[in-house]
Amino acid sequence: MKSRIIGQIVFDEAKLAQELDVIATLPFNKSYSEYAIGDWRNCVLWNQTGNHDDTIFNDYEGLPKPTELGKKTTYISSIIEETFNLEYLRWARIFLVKEGMLRPHRDYLEFEDQEFSRCHIPIQTDASSMHTERGNVFNMQKGEIWYLDASVPHSACSFSGIERMTINLDFFSGVPFEKLFKNDAYIEYKEPAMVDRPPLTDDYVESLLTMGDIIHDYNFQDVAAILSKVHYIRDCDPALTYDWLIQICERSNQPDLVTRAIDMKKYFLGE
Repeated sequence: MKSRIIGQIVFDEAKLAQELDVIATLPFNKSYSEYAIGDWRNCVLWNQTGNHDDTIFNDYEGLPKPTELGKKTTYISSIIEETFNLEYLRWARIFLVKEGMLRPHRDYLEFEDQEFSRCHIPIQTDASSMHTERGNVFNMQKGEIWYLDASVPHSACSFSGIERMTINLDFFSGVPFEKLFKNDAYIEYKEPAMVDRPPLTDDYVESLLTMGDIIHDYNFQDVAAILSKVHYIRDCDPALTYDWLIQICERSNQPDLVTRAIDMKKYFLGE
């Protein structure tokens, strides 16, 4: 697994609690909502313009600027400024998931010539809040600074009702992790909290493919959502979501749905 813990922040719990109260009042946006199943939102704290309505990620020259929302979240912004070298930072956001998940996907597909390194710092989480990379599922613990390999199929979820929140930071790719930091938050290694799941069996896959008998234009997204959650409960790669969806549509003898499933795989995985 390329994703790993690269740092640790010990929060001032009183200040963090006050910050969570502030965050509850912020206007979150639903940019990239096509990636979401259920409640998924984000708000922009730092970007190229300082405008929190600038919600589409892109590259730019110069240092990032705090938005109005970044200025309101003074504790989080102080952590960003005190912990990281801003010359390498492109964007800072808060990601929120509640009773939902992100579809299996790959990031940065729109950037042909530029790559980025994405880091997450959980600020509110629980055992049902999970992240995946390929066939691995793990819990990111509060305060851990995670580098996530967003270039491979991955997903994130929270199903307990808690508002899972992470600080999301995008940096220039290729910068050694230790150079991203300007204090002692960087760590060489910490054992991650991995989640074990039962193995995927042929019988289980066959039970999924029987949805070819019921899939329809009206429930296509429902079937896709069910398949997106399989890798959280069985040991398998999240990319299989779309292969199964294509096979289900093929079994249904509905060519339009097959095309729709193939297009969905290309959109989210770029293949």
